[in-house]
Amino acid sequence: MISAGDFRNGLTFEFEGNVYQVVEFQHVKPGKGAAFVRTKMKNVMTGGVVERTFNPTEKVEPARIERKDMEYLYEDSGLYYFMDQETYEQLPLTPAQVEDAIPFVKENTNVTIRFFKGALPILTWLHPDAYEHYMEITRNHTFPGSIKNKDRNHRIAEVLAMCMRAGIEVRPYLLPKFQFEKLAPVKLSEASMYLAKDLKKLGEMEFNKTMFTRMVGALFTGETCYAAYNTRNAVMKWSGGGEIKTCQSLTDIARLNAGVRDVTSAILFGQSEDIALKTLLESDTSPRAENRFDNIYRRVHFIPMNEFGIQQLRFLSVPDWNEQLLDILFDPEERSYNRGAFEYDAYIDGVYIYSHLDSDIARLIRFKPYAVSHSKSCEVLCFHHQMPFLRKYLGQDVKLKLIDINSVEDELGPERRNLFER
Repeated sequence: MISAGDFRNGLTFEFEGNVYQVVEFQHVKPGKGAAFVRTKMKNVMTGGVVERTFNPTEKVEPARIERKDMEYLYEDSGLYYFMDQETYEQLPLTPAQVEDAIPFVKENTNVTIRFFKGALPILTWLHPDAYEHYMEITRNHTFPGSIKNKDRNHRIAEVLAMCMRAGIEVRPYLLPKFQFEKLAPVKLSEASMYLAKDLKKLGEMEFNKTMFTRMVGALFTGETCYAAYNTRNAVMKWSGGGEIKTCQSLTDIARLNAGVRDVTSAILFGQSEDIALKTLLESDTSPRAENRFDNIYRRVHFIPMNEFGIQQLRFLSVPDWNEQLLDILFDPEERSYNRGAFEYDAYIDGVYIYSHLDSDIARLIRFKPYAVSHSKSCEVLCFHHQMPFLRKYLGQDVKLKLIDINSVEDELGPERRNLFER
């Protein structure tokens, strides 16, 4: 307990069923009568400010406040959304709760949020298993970890925020449980992202400590499993042998739990298309071709962390979306169906047409040699945001044809939902 006579600015305490923070106080000793403490205090939950006088000896219960690093995502309809980097839950706050600080905070930056520990039971209201999951992942509401560990959590949080905005389920307590003991496929009714650190814990035998360290998770959609990585604003330098073992272990998990025969595809998240370009140029200098990412995963879909990337994620969540799109774009007699001597999708009037609408940079590596040497007979389909990157990588002579990304979304009809709005 703390006496009102010991009030100080910033102190938080419980009073009459609410949590207050001292904004301003003054010790008053009138000529007649008892001394008192005139206090201006703010309701932490509502932001409302009230004034009250306390007897200096009157005692109040200090509020149990935890401070936690979170990522500010965006503002929508008057609410400010933050991402918990440990549990990956989304937290909406009102203007009163963020006070005057929000004008100085940019999207996708870290901030410190103060939590009243007594409010934790509200997680049970969100979902019966949410509280247990939260306490497990935060080690009973504590937040240890090195800067390196926090950076990794930040990478995971970015990917999960992208997935939730694309309508992909990521909350572990809502996903079917996986195991590593027998062939027992579960039914995934929607596109689902499983965290790498949860996959690592499967069964009685945990995987090697370094396994799944670079991978942030695995996206399951239809009969396809994508290994997911987030390189943020750095060039992705694949470690070769380690990633090959990770791919093999993920394949075992996918076979046992989702009926996926092989994991041959990956998703690479990055800050912008420039990161994709630098990653490709770095791969060109790799001394060991067998360890390059395009030999570990035959398909690597680059997803920029912006609104275009969210649309592309929606495409990936549709089973066989690329085949559906190619069927829309070309007649059957024009399509290659992967039977050509090099990578292309259709042949029309002497022109080889390659579609980069799938954002597959591994496939692009295989297409480039022919495109550069036969630029007059090649045409590349792309979205507008991909054009500068492709021009730099393929050169000025290869013809680029723009396709409207919104038209593709309308044709494919992926469900446009945002799990933050549920």
